[in-house]
Amino acid sequence: MPRQSPSKHAALSLLLAIALGLGACGGKSASPGSGGPSADDPPKFAAAKDGLYCNIAEEAGLQDQAFFGRGVSFSDVDLDGDDDVFVANTDGRKTENFGTSAFYLNDGAGRYERKDVGFNVDDLYATWGASFADYDNDGDPDALITNGGYTGQSNVALYRNEMRKSGRFVDVSDPSGISAAFPERQYWASAWDDYDGDGQVDFVVVSLGDPIKVMHNDGDGNFSDATAALGIADPHVDAHNPVWFDYDGDSDRDLFIPDMEFVTNHSQLYENRVREGGGFANVTAQKLGPAFAEAPGVFAAAAADFNQDGLDDIFLGRWSLQDLVLVSHGKGPFSIHGKDIGLDKHTSPITLDNRADQNENSMGLNAANFDGNGVKVFMGTGNPEFAFEDIVWCSKPDPSNPAGFVLERCSEPFVKGQGATFGHGMAFSDTDRDGDTDIVWAHGGHPERGEKQSTGEVRQWTSYFESRTDAGLHTASVFLVGDRSGTDAFGARIKSTTDGVAHFDAVRTMHGFSSQNSKWLVIDTGKSGVADLEVAWPSGNTTRAQVRVQTSNILHEDGGVESSPRNKWGG
Repeated sequence: MPRQSPSKHAALSLLLAIALGLGACGGKSASPGSGGPSADDPPKFAAAKDGLYCNIAEEAGLQDQAFFGRGVSFSDVDLDGDDDVFVANTDGRKTENFGTSAFYLNDGAGRYERKDVGFNVDDLYATWGASFADYDNDGDPDALITNGGYTGQSNVALYRNEMRKSGRFVDVSDPSGISAAFPERQYWASAWDDYDGDGQVDFVVVSLGDPIKVMHNDGDGNFSDATAALGIADPHVDAHNPVWFDYDGDSDRDLFIPDMEFVTNHSQLYENRVREGGGFANVTAQKLGPAFAEAPGVFAAAAADFNQDGLDDIFLGRWSLQDLVLVSHGKGPFSIHGKDIGLDKHTSPITLDNRADQNENSMGLNAANFDGNGVKVFMGTGNPEFAFEDIVWCSKPDPSNPAGFVLERCSEPFVKGQGATFGHGMAFSDTDRDGDTDIVWAHGGHPERGEKQSTGEVRQWTSYFESRTDAGLHTASVFLVGDRSGTDAFGARIKSTTDGVAHFDAVRTMHGFSSQNSKWLVIDTGKSGVADLEVAWPSGNTTRAQVRVQTSNILHEDGGVESSPRNKWGG
């Protein structure tokens, strides 16, 4: 029997959710205008009273402090089976009541408690994000914190995870060589990946006005600068979050560096040829061609397989210019799509005197395969002067379109009632382990404008949209553990087939706006309740497994599978 289209499935989900009482949002809410702006207590966003995604941030413990919010990252740092979350606060500390970035531990029920896990307050100044990876292959995720961005000069810090021993992270910035490699600059973001396939995860860091750096993991706790040896010349002026993605299907990750400079194109695509002894080759002109013919500049980029052909594509959020999706065709050039696939957002020229007209500019950005049923793109809007309403796009297969898909606006179920934001990083996880995808979203303006500006309070509260859909009734959860590919298995690609239809997903590191999604993947099991999986590991290994509906499954690179019934509130 043919599979239901995403639109029909969503409609049936809504009806079932209403019947089960899943659509009602409880908890306290505060109107965006209630009480007026206050430096000590800015207005909180409304929690929608109906719909399929409910903003429960306050009752869940994620609104202990208003933020100049930036990146969001999910990672199970204490290895209890539940994703914890880091929310970056880029407070410039111009007032006595300044705030810092926060780490929240998940209690197993999708509720959070802010904890001091050992991050030094000096390493949380002007923070733009933290990316997590197991650089020492001991089984738990370590933290790389990047600070500075547009806020001011700051540092990069590396912390080793010792949560199982002491409940803390330990600063290893000096002995690892990170402090020496990264003097105070305006660092935007980082992204981990094992680019040379040696089983040790490496990373890249970008900054404003300084060269990007690709740091090689030497395997002994130290990192060395490999940028020049890899042949990466640095033309970047205003580089933003780097994106590792496998656009040519050869099992190693290529590198895209977005650049916000709008006069000359400095966004670059590098093809990974390390295993062939060729370092990284700049293939921007050959692969992207006229992508920036109208005007250069990319504020944020996020990878996803939009047309579900097994090759990574990339979404380019371009501030108030036309956003684009670059669709990969393997070894050939990308095809370039915008309005033809439904990206009909309002655009306007890039000037400093028309910011009130930049009401749909792309600032925050993330993309992921939601509940195994199609890619969704989340776009935070706003600019340093004005807050606007955020946008969500849902992909829909369309064989008649040359891209193979279209994007349709689907914002209301996610952000209904929230109002205007300075939308920045957001990340996705099944926070309560019930089989569907939840969202944590960081908001907040620019601290250099002060605590207030003419448009009102610029600090804002974190949002936490908990899914009340029925997706968990027809999904399984999958987590990959690598061996030769390194424990993180970044870049591993899963092909899942259910009811005769194939879907593709991958384990990704940080992308979009300094944000990192959960490594737990939600897999659609369809009407049959069974999905056949084929995992292409970065090492070149291929393993197969079968998973069943409402189960949690840990797949190992050696072929081992740990499967157990999935229970809401952990497990």
